[in-house]
Amino acid sequence: MRPHFEDKKLIYGTGSFKSAQRVLTESGGTKPLIATTPFYSVSGAFTKFTDSLDTDYQVFNELTDGPPLPEVEHLAEAYRNMDCDSVISYGNSSVIWASKLLKYYFAHDALHLAVPTTLTISAFSGRAEYRMGDEISFVVDSKLTPDAVILDPETSLETENSLWLTSGLGVMDYAMSNLSRMDISPATEDLLLSTIESLMINLPGKSMESRMESMISTWYSSIDDYG
Repeated sequence: MRPHFEDKKLIYGTGSFKSAQRVLTESGGTKPLIATTPFYSVSGAFTKFTDSLDTDYQVFNELTDGPPLPEVEHLAEAYRNMDCDSVISYGNSSVIWASKLLKYYFAHDALHLAVPTTLTISAFSGRAEYRMGDEISFVVDSKLTPDAVILDPETSLETENSLWLTSGLGVMDYAMSNLSRMDISPATEDLLLSTIESLMINLPGKSMESRMESMISTWYSSIDDYG
């Protein structure tokens, strides 16, 4: 059993980041805005990713944790001013949330390709969080689920180890909380248990293979619209 990912494209494997151009071409994206953080925008993996693109693109690298709503507004301004037609979220859950919020408030029909660099269920859900000061709010809409997701362990190699581990523990916590639900089927229960077991084994991320398994386990844990 695998989670339902209706009408979406999932690509995974080492080196699969090179498929981003194909996703754009097949979807009609000609000028993506790459949403990311200051840290990732200067990473070697990010440079390899942008070098693989054979199209005009722009980069917005001002996103921080939350994300604060004013940053989302700046992202929307950049999207509009740079005349973009699609968005690529390259980073953690906050980056993916910001790209969803861009679609929610402004670019409703934009293609959204998510390239997570941590372990995050946000790549497989229609939920997006944001901050206004100290207050955390969120929106939920199934249409906000990214249109395509690339899971590639190469994109995670420069992620701080503490962030990688923390994100994985968050996925484990999510899977464990779903195990307590009264409405899950035996097949779903088995899937969640195998997901937790896989993360316990592979989360340290000592190899590309273990990082890939952790990313796949994150997908497996996304059994409903939350993230």
